[in-house]
Amino acid sequence: MVEKRWDDEEAMLHGTDRYHLLECAGCERITLRHESWNSYETDDDGHPITATVYYPPAISRKEPAWLDSPDGPFFIDFDNTIKKFLREIYSGLHNDSRALATMGIRALIEHIMIDQVGDNGAIGANVDLFIKAGYIAPKSEALFRENLLESGHAAMHRGYFPRPSDIAALLDIAESLIETIYVHPHQAKGQKIPPRKSKR
Repeated sequence: MVEKRWDDEEAMLHGTDRYHLLECAGCERITLRHESWNSYETDDDGHPITATVYYPPAISRKEPAWLDSPDGPFFIDFDNTIKKFLREIYSGLHNDSRALATMGIRALIEHIMIDQVGDNGAIGANVDLFIKAGYIAPKSEALFRENLLESGHAAMHRGYFPRPSDIAALLDIAESLIETIYVHPHQAKGQKIPPRKSKR
């Protein structure tokens, strides 16, 4: 543990920074914990409020196995746009940038729609054709429109910062869509099913 105290006489402030190097007893991951407080930020009783930050931040979402799997559709294609979008979304979540991650999910879904049905000039037209093409089940249409797409719009224009459980649900839907459109068909190509025996 390293502790550094500081005192700014001109601003009449003082505080302390403490640094702890930690090792997880399970996975042996090394983390730096930084605890800090100062005389300006206090609670109702006048006690300093301690802020704690971890480096690197705790991972909030594990990447799906198929993202880098040799059997997955993105293994060879290092420059794949979907792969790059997902990496940036997960990176945002690792740093608790939930609004940015939500915008990233919206951009990812728009890219997938254009990849499948073309760019028809407006997101509304793309959504309609995407649904009409059968990529979204009729009973899931409202969920797709109101949750997945509207959440990204709200993050961009209405200051929406989703709860961790909300963004986890959004990613569940997005990852499921990618699996249905890209991952499962790719895996099915390499599947060898023995032919039926002919009846005599």
